[in-house]
Amino acid sequence: MEHIHQFGQPFAITEYSQDKFTHDINAAYAAISGTEKGIGLAVDNVDHIEPIINLFDTFLGGEGEYIKRPFAEIGGCPIVSPLRFGQDNAEVMVRMAELGLYIGVCTAPQAGTTAPASLAGILVQSFAETLACLCVVNMIRPGSYCDFEMWPFISDLRTGAFTGGSGEQALIMAATAQMCNFYGLVSSVACGMTDSKTMDAQAGYEKAITTTAAVLAGSNVVSHYAGALGSIMGWSFEGLLSIMICQAISLGLLKALK
Repeated sequence: MEHIHQFGQPFAITEYSQDKFTHDINAAYAAISGTEKGIGLAVDNVDHIEPIINLFDTFLGGEGEYIKRPFAEIGGCPIVSPLRFGQDNAEVMVRMAELGLYIGVCTAPQAGTTAPASLAGILVQSFAETLACLCVVNMIRPGSYCDFEMWPFISDLRTGAFTGGSGEQALIMAATAQMCNFYGLVSSVACGMTDSKTMDAQAGYEKAITTTAAVLAGSNVVSHYAGALGSIMGWSFEGLLSIMICQAISLGLLKALK
């Protein structure tokens, strides 16, 4: 998949929900076994960081090698919306800052449930939550690199379920990219999701619209859920492949137009 430049774990393996260390260490092992690209990992507990770094050291050939050549964004969701730090992931964020490593902090309030229902309201809350993480990281180690993963999500007010392919989701993520650009922050924007449970026409246009909006708004990191289905409750390998084919065709057309 040449047009995907970084790999992130598609979804959580719930069979290991009671043994989170087994989940985290196996997710890290699967990532380095399956790709040579940079990877992103959500780590549940600060005690899991050292074993994962030891694994990466072994992979690179010796103790301390990972610190010299870090290739993974390690983080999680340090905020429990609205406007509170969650201890486990906040401790992960702090430890990563102490080590001077690449940090990913994702804030994901949902409009209508853990944030105001209005799009303007959730933008303000999500920005405040993500900015709080950035402040903490730089208090610990000034100048630390931290992805500004401000990911406000939308709730279906009829069911309370997350709706990742909605028009509101496309709009709010485009606004997120524009806000981050205005303040000079490195943005990560979630897109390419669909509420459809199969790779049908609905999946096609929802993935296309949310991704196009993120790209045109100027997101720095387009976090594309290429094969995701059913509001990221499932995954389609065929969907992943079809999206990559479409991107290759689009790039070919752009080159031809130039």
